[in-house]
Amino acid sequence: MPGLPRRRRAFHSTCAAWLMLLPLSPTSGQESAAPKADTEAMRGVFPHVRLDAKAGVVEVAARVSPLLHAKDEPLFFLEAVACTPDSKEHESLVVTEAKPSHVHAALLLLGLEPGKPATWREEAGRTKAEPATGPEITVEMVYRGPEGAEVVVHPGDWIVHAKTGERFPDTDQFGWVFAGSEIRTRRSAEGEVREVYRADIEGTLIGLASFGTETIALATAISPESSVEEPVWIADLKSVPANDTPVTIRLRTTKARQNENAADATEGQSVQGQR
Repeated sequence: MPGLPRRRRAFHSTCAAWLMLLPLSPTSGQESAAPKADTEAMRGVFPHVRLDAKAGVVEVAARVSPLLHAKDEPLFFLEAVACTPDSKEHESLVVTEAKPSHVHAALLLLGLEPGKPATWREEAGRTKAEPATGPEITVEMVYRGPEGAEVVVHPGDWIVHAKTGERFPDTDQFGWVFAGSEIRTRRSAEGEVREVYRADIEGTLIGLASFGTETIALATAISPESSVEEPVWIADLKSVPANDTPVTIRLRTTKARQNENAADATEGQSVQGQR
């Protein structure tokens, strides 16, 4: 993997070793009550993580954050779309038990190479961003509506401007990229040195604010520091389902979008041919 830092190459080698051991069959404990796309083609690769390699889709079992609609809690500004438990539940739309490094590994199995999360630097007395890079990822939230029908929305459908009520500008619905978090070295109290995947530690699976630790990051950098950029995005509680509602996070690659476009074109030609 030319061009990747040494630590990332080592991490990718570890991921490759994991994936070689996987039977690509349903993984116990990863099933969700949320709806599933093309169940026959989906295979469990890690707890709470499934993929359809041919279609270029990864699914992650999640649930609406249990703190989002809390009556006795203030409405926090959002910092993430999806986090892991005991991290950013107050500031996230959904919570998942899936490890971000496992989602990273599943995306590698689809043939994707990560970019890098956003970084921040001081220049001429101002804080400037280097936006996140990586392959485009379409993020969808899939759940069952009150009548049991499958509902598919994008994160922006659940996010509004705190002052204006304006909907979050999901750029062509493809505003996220596979940034890949980063690898850091940590030393334990006993002196043991080990490398850690930062999103596993910070809980930042899918970011909104740009902390620089996200596995899947917003392509446009948003500072997490209020002194740099005033926070304005909150959850639209009228649109987000009730707390703990099962949700499937569906990650679609460019391949998946191309397949959908081709299918739409074929269907359109078929309809025209019947006229």
